[in-house]
Parts: sequence; C-alpha cells; structure tokens
Amino acid sequence: MDTVLQVIDMYKSYPGIGRKLQVFENINLEMKRGEIVAINGPSGIGKTTLLNIIGTLDTADSGDLIISGIQPHHLNDEHLSQFRAENLGYIFQFHHLLPEFTAEENVLIPAKIVDLDKKLARVRAKTLLEAVGLYSRRHHKPSQLSGGERQRVAVARALMNRPELVLADEPTGNLDPDNGKRLIDLIHSVRESFEQSFLIATHSRSLSAACDRVITLS
Repeated sequence: MDTVLQVIDMYKSYPGIGRKLQVFENINLEMKRGEIVAINGPSGIGKTTLLNIIGTLDTADSGDLIISGIQPHHLNDEHLSQFRAENLGYIFQFHHLLPEFTAEENVLIPAKIVDLDKKLARVRAKTLLEAVGLYSRRHHKPSQLSGGERQRVAVARALMNRPELVLADEPTGNLDPDNGKRLIDLIHSVRESFEQSFLIATHSRSLSAACDRVITLS
C-alpha cells in the first residue's frame, strides 16, 4: 500500500509563564492508504493538537509532515488552502453542519471551495449520501435529522473531494452507543468502498478496537 502520511520527529509547545508548555515531543508515525488508525491518550495529552497539525490547521515547533509525498507546511498560504481543500477531510465530535442548508447542500460545500463542476459535484454528493444511507433524506435540514444522521452527513461531506486522508476528532463522542456503533460500521464501509484512510483521535474503546492500529500518546 502507498504511504499516505508521515510524521517525523515532531515537537510542539505553547508559551507558558516563565517557560514553554511542552505538548508533545518526538512524535513519529506513518500511515498506509486505506488504513484506519486511532490515536489514544488521556485528556490534555495533545491528541487534538496533533490532529490539527496534521490537518494543517496548526504548526509544529519542529519536525516534518508529509502527506502523499507533499510537505504542506512548506506551501504558501494560497497553495496550502488549496492543498487542504483537495487532500484532507474533517469529521468533528459535533457535526458543524450549516443549519440553513439541506443535507445535500452541506455535503456540496467542499466542492464549491475547489470549484468542482456543479453537475459532477451533485452526482458525487448523491452517491455519497446513498453510501451513508441518507439519500432519501438529502433534502432535509440538520434540525430534521437525528444526531446519528447528522454525523453521517458530516462523513459524506468529509469525503466530497476524495481526500487523501480523513481526520476525525472524537467522531462518536456525541453519539449514544447504538449510533456510535453505526458510525464505526460506516467508517469501515467507506474504507472498503473508497479505499479511504482515517486517522481518529478518540477515547472510545469500541472505536479503537475497530481500528487497524492504535497509537497511544503518553
């Protein structure tokens, strides 16, 4: 399998009173295309920070980040924004759907960012909504969907631009156990259908157990 992600000797700290607050140090990890990898560790250990750095939403003090052979933090702002839109998908604990838009319109948002052909984008959105079991609900707004359904729309949105890597931060954290199990099954189904790679920060034992590998920060 192709290597989709490399993190090499990464360090991160924040300014503190009198000294820097070390978030993590000497982080090394590698992912292959199609892998589902969990990041575990106690609260405050830096899981979300690491995910944000890999997602190019934050920067490390030192170390290298390589996604599909490209070092995104070496790009200028314009090219970095384009890289992020084309290569990375995001799933959050809270779905962050726009309430005034339908499920289909929410899924289409990433396509508008990269100026994808509108006709092709709508076909892609409908295919994804069908894949997550929500084709019949595509014209419903978030307020008309259950929590589990809203999170499935968020998964479809994350996949819209065929990203190299999907980053998920506690994706089951706001779901009851039944919907959490459905989301885990959906992630595996998406991996099988689209050879999609997922890097997931989670406290959930059941989600971690369903991943191919677990990386623990300590």
